[in-house]
Amino acid sequence: MLRPYRFHNGVKMAWVKPSPIKELNMRKMLRNVGRGLKALHRDEGGAEMLEYILIVAVIALPLVGLLIVFRENLVTWFESLLEEVGIDEEMGE
Repeated sequence: MLRPYRFHNGVKMAWVKPSPIKELNMRKMLRNVGRGLKALHRDEGGAEMLEYILIVAVIALPLVGLLIVFRENLVTWFESLLEEVGIDEEMGE
C-alpha cells in the first residue's frame, strides 16, 4: 500500500506515482548510457593514451622532485659556470 505522503529533505510532500511515459524515458536514457559505456570499454585508443601519460608521469615527476630538492646546488653550479665563461649579469641586458 502506498503512503499518501513522503518526506523529502524534511518537507512533507504528496506521493505521486510516476507516469509510464517518464518511466519509459528513464529506461531509454539508462539504455543509452549503458551502450555508451560498453562502447567506451571496447575502445582501446583511450587505454593507449593513458599508458603514454603514465609513462611520461613516471619519468617527469621524479625529475621535477630532484630539481626541487637540489635547487640551491643547481643555482650555485650554474652561477659558477657563468663566472668561468665570463658572462656578467649586466651583459644579459
